[in-house]
Formats: sequence, C-alpha cells, structure tokens
Amino acid sequence: MLLFVLSVVFASNVLTNVPVVLLLAPLIDGLSGPHNITLGWLLIAFSTTVAGNLTLVGSACNLIVDARSRAIGGPELKFMAYFWFGFPTTLVFSMLGTIIIVVNYGWY
Repeated sequence: MLLFVLSVVFASNVLTNVPVVLLLAPLIDGLSGPHNITLGWLLIAFSTTVAGNLTLVGSACNLIVDARSRAIGGPELKFMAYFWFGFPTTLVFSMLGTIIIVVNYGWY
C-alpha cells in the first residue's frame, strides 16, 4: 500500500492530481467489497493531498506563498531548496498517513 501511495504522490507531481484520480478511478471502483473501495479512495485522497508538498510547483498554494513572499521583500523560494525540504517531509507523512489509514480502516 505504501508503494501505491508513493506512486500516486509521484504521478500527481508529474500529471497533476485530477488526471491521476481520473486514471485510478476504474482501478479503485474495480476492487471487491465496499470497504476496500472506501479504503482505496481514502488512500488516493490522502496521497494526492500530500503530493502537493513534494515540490514547489506541486501545489498552487506553494507558488502563491512564493509570490506573496517576494512581493513583501522576502526571499524567492528555489525549486531545489524547496525539494530538499519537501522530499523527506512528504516521504515521512506518506508513510505515517498510510499506516494511520490502514490501521484505522484495515485492508481485507
């Protein structure tokens, strides 16, 4: 499941969230049992949300913060500087969130 979540995080940064969710919808809807379908959608919702933290361009909010920071004289955020912070935090939150979701909802 962690590999699935990390794959969705990566795909969301390459393709953006909406196409990834649309591409994965048939896969999730094809799972057996309503419980597994709910768990699948929870994992997709979580991972596409966390994916925005991976890179500076991963979320429009990141770009807005960068623009506002520069507008008031703050430093410009650099892609690699953001990535070196975003990568480990996204990895840790992806692992912790997956564990929490699976423990609370189980995988049958």
